Formats: sequence, C-alpha cells, structure tokens
Amino acid sequence: METLCLMWLSAAGEMTAKGREALLERFGSAENAFSKFSEKVKPLIGPKAYETLKKAREDGLLAIPRALIGFDAAVLTQKSPSYPRRLQPLDNPPGVLYVQGKLPDGPAVAVVGSRHDTRYGRETAFKIARGLSSAGVTVVSGLARGIDTAAHRGALAGGGKTVAVLGGGFN
Repeated sequence: METLCLMWLSAAGEMTAKGREALLERFGSAENAFSKFSEKVKPLIGPKAYETLKKAREDGLLAIPRALIGFDAAVLTQKSPSYPRRLQPLDNPPGVLYVQGKLPDGPAVAVVGSRHDTRYGRETAFKIARGLSSAGVTVVSGLARGIDTAAHRGALAGGGKTVAVLGGGFN
C-alpha cells in the first residue's frame, strides 16, 4: 500500500521534493498522507500540486499501476533493492522511479544540452558519447531533441549503454 501511495505522490509533478518531504514528515508515511489528505496541506505543497493530488486521489490508487501496464515499467521506491545507490545521498532524491529495462551499474556520465542545437554541438555530443560508450561508460541524457538525442545516438553507435531520464514521469 505504501508503494501505491508513493506513486500517488509522484503524480504531482508540480510538487517539489521539499513539499513531498514536508508531507511525509507531517503524516509519517505516504499511506497516511493519502488517507488524511485534505485542503489543509495546500500551504505545504502548493495549490497546483494539491489539485493534481486531489484529482489523482479521486481517480483511485490503482489508476497509475493500470496505466503502467502498457509501458512495461517497474516501480522503484527509495526502499527498493534496485533503487540506484548513486541517488541515495542526494539532498532530494526522487521518491519514485519508473523504469523500463534494466538500470546499468558502473560508470556513467550525463551528456545534456540545448534542444536548439547547432550542427557543431550535435556532432560534438555524438562523438563524446560514442567515445564514452565504447569505453564502457553509460551515457545518461534526457531524450529531448537536440544535444540529448545526439548523445543517445552516439552511445548506441559506440556499442554501449544509454539511459534516458524523463522528468515528466512515465506517461
């Protein structure tokens, strides 16, 4: 039940990590936050996050897992054994990760840049990512058009692994 309630909290993309932590601290768990959710939490999380969570609560806890079926995604919480160790020490690590495929272990580097790239930027990102990838380094980027796309293509051309991190959630 706690995982479902953490997924419910993750539905509010507008909510900051501080807001999520404040809510969890106030109620002690995501399950309690769900069951005791009321307008009183609006100052803690903000009006937009409140409205999103209110609607998600009305949709029911099983709405998100049902939506995940078509995505073949796994759900990782901070307590999951598969949750990336590198994220644990962050000040505000993500409470929930939706993962397709297997998260690679080992060295990784983020290659990100403008969506409004230049030819030089694209070529450079591709070459850097291809070189890193062929050396066994996982290339992480956001899957956006421009530099991110060039980085993913370069990693694939180098025969290595690439991970796309999407800030907007599984859908």
